[in-house]
Amino acid sequence: MYINKALEQDQEENSIMTELRENVENRHNISSAPAKDITALTLQLKKFNKKVHKKSIDQKYKWKHIPPKSGESSTKLIKDKGVKKTYYWCTYHNQWTRHKLSECKKLPIKPREQRRKVYQQRKEAYMEAKAALQGLNFSSDEETESHTNIFDDTDSDSNTSDSTEYFSDVDSNTS
Repeated sequence: MYINKALEQDQEENSIMTELRENVENRHNISSAPAKDITALTLQLKKFNKKVHKKSIDQKYKWKHIPPKSGESSTKLIKDKGVKKTYYWCTYHNQWTRHKLSECKKLPIKPREQRRKVYQQRKEAYMEAKAALQGLNFSSDEETESHTNIFDDTDSDSNTSDSTEYFSDVDSNTS
C-alpha cells in the first residue's frame, strides 16, 4: 500500500518536473546557460524540500503504528498542536486512531449463517415478549370487567343511528 503511494507520488513529481523543464526551455527570455542552470537547481531544491517535508511528517506520526505492549492501556492522551486528544488502539486498522474499537467502520462482517442465527434469536425473544405481554393484557381484562374499553364496538350495526334524519329532495322547499 505504501509502495503504491510512493510510486504514484514519484511519477507525479517527475511529470511536474518535466513540465517545468519544458516551460523553462520554451521561454525565449532565458537564453543564457547560467539562467537555465539556476532554474534547474531551483526545481531540484523544490523536489528535495518536498521529500524532506514528507519524511518529517512520516516521522512525526510514526508512533501511531506502534502497538501497545501487553499489559499497557489501549488508550493514549496525546497533546497535538496545543490540544489534548485521546487515541485508541484499533486492531482493525492496526494503529492508534481517534475512534474506539466499537466505533470502527472496518468491523468484520459476520458470515450469513451467523447473522441468520442472531436474527432467529432476536425473533424468538420478540415473540416470547409479545406472548407474555398479551398474557398480561388478558389477565388484566378478566380482573377488571367493569371497565369498558373505548375500542369495543357494542352497537349491533354501526351504520345506523337514531339521531340522523334523512330528507329527500322532493320535501325541500327551494325557490
